[in-house]
Amino acid sequence: MSRSSSFSGLAGDRRGGLAPPPTMGVMPTVHVLVAEGDPLAAHSLGMALAADGYRVSLAFDGAAALAIGRHDPADVLVTALHLAVVDGRTLLRRLRTAAARLPVLVLGGAAGGEADDDLADGRPGALRLLPRPVGTADLVAAVRAVRPA
Repeated sequence: MSRSSSFSGLAGDRRGGLAPPPTMGVMPTVHVLVAEGDPLAAHSLGMALAADGYRVSLAFDGAAALAIGRHDPADVLVTALHLAVVDGRTLLRRLRTAAARLPVLVLGGAAGGEADDDLADGRPGALRLLPRPVGTADLVAAVRAVRPA
């Protein structure tokens, strides 16, 4: 069973539904999809991103992240490699099939340690590896660095 949560700003839909699209006339915010198997870590990262003005969707397994990505494409993907149902590498490849330049931040990666070339797969788009434990300030700074203009 796939599990996910989504929220905009600091107030969110705590029932696990997808956040509604921005209303007309309002400048759309950058949508960050966080795929992290640990719900506490995911919520902590999501709250930090939301506090910085991002619209955040949380997925606690790879299948939920794929479903969110299909219905509400992300501008930035933050993912762990070790996810239930669908792993992070497969998630990254499938989402980048639909959006080749999707910026991706990999949680738990270490330069040279998780086969950077395999993850990048020769595709365009930012790919950054963030070692664990990742601080919320470091994550927010990394998202700022890769987000679309």
